[in-house]
Amino acid sequence: MPAAVGSTTVEAVTEQLETLELWREDACQKVLPDVLKLSPSERPILVDRLEDLLDSPNEQVRWNVGRVVELLIDWDPELISDDLLGRLAVDDFFSVRSSAAVAYYSLARSAPNRVPVEILGRLANYDEDWYVMTPATSALIRLARTRPVAMDVLARDLDAEDRETRRHAADALRRIGLEHPAALRADIADRLEPSSDKKLRRLGNDWSEHLAASRSRAEAPLDSYMF
Repeated sequence: MPAAVGSTTVEAVTEQLETLELWREDACQKVLPDVLKLSPSERPILVDRLEDLLDSPNEQVRWNVGRVVELLIDWDPELISDDLLGRLAVDDFFSVRSSAAVAYYSLARSAPNRVPVEILGRLANYDEDWYVMTPATSALIRLARTRPVAMDVLARDLDAEDRETRRHAADALRRIGLEHPAALRADIADRLEPSSDKKLRRLGNDWSEHLAASRSRAEAPLDSYMF
């Protein structure tokens, strides 16, 4: 059956992804609305095409795939498989890895159980490209609200030899203290307080003071104890 006049087809969207440059705002405004016009039965077909396009040697095509994944992970996240996100996360092109980090940032709020912490931690490394590291670090901060293991990943570089790497970790932990103080942990404060780095030591002191104040107010625990 031919497509209705004014409708969008999977073939048309696929052609756009193979030819347009979605870093350009005019192209982005053309393609992404067309993706959302696809019917519920057409979108899975498009996702299959996205899988194929990730084999393209053209970096721009693969980044276009990443941009569509960023869109669908908000609108229809069940369509995007964990395997597809994993492929984005290991792509040679930093912009494609950035799309993976952005997608994980969205999932850290809507479906935190789907976020692979080890993969996200690698994307959040200080030596990653800024456009990858920044959304990945923010995703870990968001994830720490419901998955405490994200705190361990953020704290892994507190003992790094490189000063900027240590301070990147400290800045992320400081943000958690501001945005989600219930996630603060005494064991990490104990690691921070003896640090020779003044910034880390100050953060540890702040955390310890907050935790002590919470105990003195006899605040009720926010979660049940396991034992």
